[in-house]
This record gives sequence, C-alpha cells and structure tokens, in this order.
Amino acid sequence: MAVRLRTLLFENPFETLGLPPDTTAREVRRQIEQVEMDGRLGRKPVDQGALTRAAQVIEDPRQRIDCEALAHWSNTEAYGHCADEHDYALEATRKSLIDTDGFDGATSIRVIRAWAGVVRDPDVVSAVNARLGMLGLAANNSHVASLIGSSVIPPLVRASLDSEGKPDPDLGEALSAFGMEASEGAAVMLQHVQQLCEDPARVDMLTVAEVEDLVDSVIACAKEVGDVNPRAAREMIEIVATAANSTAWTRANRGNLADAQAVLEDLAASDLPKAIELEIDHDLVTIREAMAHREAQQQPAASPQGASIKGAEGLTVADALREVQEGGRFVMFEYVISLLVLTSKRPSEVYFIRAGESHLSKSIGFILLTLLFGWWGIPWGPIYTLGALFTDLKGGHDVTSAVLAASGALNRAQR
Repeated sequence: MAVRLRTLLFENPFETLGLPPDTTAREVRRQIEQVEMDGRLGRKPVDQGALTRAAQVIEDPRQRIDCEALAHWSNTEAYGHCADEHDYALEATRKSLIDTDGFDGATSIRVIRAWAGVVRDPDVVSAVNARLGMLGLAANNSHVASLIGSSVIPPLVRASLDSEGKPDPDLGEALSAFGMEASEGAAVMLQHVQQLCEDPARVDMLTVAEVEDLVDSVIACAKEVGDVNPRAAREMIEIVATAANSTAWTRANRGNLADAQAVLEDLAASDLPKAIELEIDHDLVTIREAMAHREAQQQPAASPQGASIKGAEGLTVADALREVQEGGRFVMFEYVISLLVLTSKRPSEVYFIRAGESHLSKSIGFILLTLLFGWWGIPWGPIYTLGALFTDLKGGHDVTSAVLAASGALNRAQR
C-alpha cells in the first residue's frame, strides 16, 4: 500500500489529535498544546513524531483537504449532512485493506460503488467546495473524486483482481466516477480477465457451471466496453474463449468428455467472432465423436446377428478389442443331424475363446452330437459329418472380424 494512502487512512492527523476534520486552526493548535502538556505531566503517552507530522500536514491547506476527505465526517458541521455513505465507504476500505484474508472481490466492487456514490453526491461536492474556499483554495468539483481515484481505488481494484472469480460488467462504469476515461476502465477490466483466465490451473479448478458463468460474465464485460475500447473487448473474448477451450480439452484428456462437451456447447452458444466460433464448432464435433466412440466401446460385444455371445457375458467392445489383441477369438462351430433322407448342417451360436483357452471345452458338445446323429443321411450325412468334425476339431470358424464390425469397433480400431 502506498505510504500516502496509509497516512490518509490509518494515520490521519485529525484522528491522531482526536479532532473532527472541520476543526479551526486555532482549535488544532490548542489541542496540540493540550496533548503536549498531558505528555509532560505523564497523564498519557505522546508520540511526539506523530504529533509533529499531524501539525505540519494540517497547516498545509492542500494536504489538509486530502486528510479531511479521508477522516470520519460524523459529528462535523461542514460534512455531517452527507457523512453516512462516506463513513461507510471509509470503514469498508480500511477493513478491506487490513483484513485481506476475509476480503473478496465482490466486497471490493461494493466498496468501489460506495465511493462512486460519495463522489457523485452533489451535497459532497458542495461541502468540499465550501471547505476549499475556507482554506483559501480554488473550488474544484472533482477534487475528492481525483483523490479517491488515485489513492483508494487502485488497491481496491487489485484486491478484486486477486480474489474475484469473474469480472463485473459494472466495474467500468463505477470507475468512471473517479475521473477515469471509459477506455481506462475497459483496460482495468481487461487486466481482470487476463488475471482470471491466463492461469490454466486456476480455470481447471472451476466447476463446469463456474466456467460457464465466467464465460458469460466476460462476454458481458466485452459488450459493456466494446464501444469505447474495441481492442480490450476483443482481447477479453479471445482470452476467455482460449481458457474455456483449453480447460475443455484438459477435462477431455482426463476422461471427462461430458464436462468438455458442456463447456464447449456453452461457449458455442455465446456471441463469439466467426473465427473462434468455427474453431469451437470443430472441437465440439471431435468431442462428440470421442463420446460416441466411448459409448460404442462400452456396449456389450454382440454377434453379427445381434445375439449374445457365449463366454463373453459382461464383455464390452473395449474389453473385446483388448482380448483379441492378446490372442482371443470369436468362433462358431458346426453340427450335423441326419434323419435318413434329410441331412442338416447347422452353425452354433458365437463363442468367445480367450487367449490360451482350449476350444474343446466349447466344441465337444457339437462333436459328440455330430458323431451320434450326423452319419445317417444318404448321401450327404457322411460328407457333412466329416466336414463338421474337421471344423470343430481345428477350433471352429473364426468370426472375430465380423463380431467386431457388428459391434461398431473394427473400423475405429484400425484408424
């Protein structure tokens, strides 16, 4: 905190002397003499240095008016009629700049607005001008506004930038009360957006709803300042769009595809420049494809006919791909039944044979069935039986490719 501000707020000469700010010069001198006498008599300790500084400041009309502006106005004749709002803003400022742990950005905005109300109050302007005249200074309607804007407002803005989770679109308008040009207020808001958004870790810690709220607030700020500072408005949108896009991909890479999609969809629905809009749309397509891919991999593996697969209960497409890569196979066996002139060779259901697993445990039933009932048809019984036995004994028909294709995974696995 600047030395001058600390003096004005926490070492104010009028409070050092225990006097109201509109005290006459004679009363000031009398009080100083009384304090010095109390010190010599040992009635109360005296900080002679603070006493001397207070006397010097009050004797200088230009320094005195600044001290009056940041002393309590209650119980004064000159300022008492407009003391309430002023003293609230003063106490809130003191508390905010001392108790930084309990202070947040929303509070700083409220204090800035309170000061804006003070400096715009015609009663305050009238009272200050009257005091300027009494001190032999030219009336200056903007004196308090300039003082507050140069000393009190900057640390309040910094406190807001340090702690607030989103920018306030009304901040620029409030800052204009202290003599800042609108473009300067826009620059302050741009600084706020930069500080909030350019730390990826900070944005990644936000919930999806908080990211969406941040995006909406920044875009509202950009609209607020767009007419007076188009460059700042454009930069705000680019910064928040980059931050939202980045955190969406961070969440996607962590497996939170739904969160990534929600962030990008909110961003796409916002008022963005065309180039950013096209980029977000492209990213949304990619995320949605990834979600569809994952959903497909989580579906149960199914045979080409859509039936369930024996031995693959609970096996998802992703599991199936992994098993196949390790040597697993999907197979179908054959069996033959003959009734003299009628011979039928039929395929079994699809079976899953894991890597290292013998197919005989799955095919033995079909081998025995064929041996018992396959021979007796004329002339195809023996021919079909020998073919079926050969197929079943060597491990069945491999239908792995067909199963993966039916599950919608083969083409993606090959890409």
